[in-house]
Amino acid sequence: MSSDFEMLLGQVRSQREMLFKLVTGLKPDQWNFQPYSHLNSIHSTLVHLLIVDRATVVKVEDGMSFDWDSMVTDQERNASPDELITLLKTSLSNVIQFLETNFGSKTLDAPFLMFGSTKPVGAAICSLSEEYAYHNGQVSYLRQASDTDWDYYTALYS
Repeated sequence: MSSDFEMLLGQVRSQREMLFKLVTGLKPDQWNFQPYSHLNSIHSTLVHLLIVDRATVVKVEDGMSFDWDSMVTDQERNASPDELITLLKTSLSNVIQFLETNFGSKTLDAPFLMFGSTKPVGAAICSLSEEYAYHNGQVSYLRQASDTDWDYYTALYS
């Protein structure tokens, strides 16, 4: 496995660890807080990330007709915060294992079919990390909007 491949997987892991820091200490009412009806809550954002992880592993060939909702059960969709965190830890482990097993010995330009398009695996891993970072921003915004006393800098960097 190349050091570049390991570095990219490290970024994916780092983004997920940041997510876990963002949700540590959330109050029960913050999990479903929505400042606007068109925004996802923290809970629904984490369910979405679970779907993204699972869809990555099954290498979605046709992103347009794929049944995204089939990636989680109703029980998982309604999981408690602790259960959802556990599910996300497992799903990330599955993503990393999938990438290492299928692409760890290949070059970063090896083709990877992801959500309906083929791209180099290095770019696909970057896209996954970007997806995580985007949703970390959503969770951070929702956390700050629902608790103006929360010190995000201390939560993330101490």
